[in-house]
Amino acid sequence: MKKLILFFLFIGIGAGLSAQNLFVTSTSPAHGAEDVDQDSIMITFNKKITFDDSSFTEELPIPFLILPFDSIQITQLRLSDDSLSMIIDGNLADNTDFTFIVLDAQAQDGDKLGAPYLFRFTTNATAGQFV
Repeated sequence: MKKLILFFLFIGIGAGLSAQNLFVTSTSPAHGAEDVDQDSIMITFNKKITFDDSSFTEELPIPFLILPFDSIQITQLRLSDDSLSMIIDGNLADNTDFTFIVLDAQAQDGDKLGAPYLFRFTTNATAGQFV
């Protein structure tokens, strides 16, 4: 009987581990970063993600929101070589506080982002009231 209980316990633990939602593990720039001087934004997930980066244009809906939207010129949206990160290449305006919200993402195994993810950073030397 103990072996049967242990068997079902391990099956339950295994099923619970494989059912984890997709979530953000880190960002670059980091939340709250000041004096950011880089040409790309990287969002790293706990699982390999997938999207069609070959068809990215400004007219298509994108899985994130950047505010103020008129302060960044996106040049490319791509996956990292290991498929764990989404990389947004572009030009960030100087002296600007940015709010970035990841609205949607999908893992290669079909899992979806559990909830929107928000992070903020600034290209100014000091953070404004919202960072």
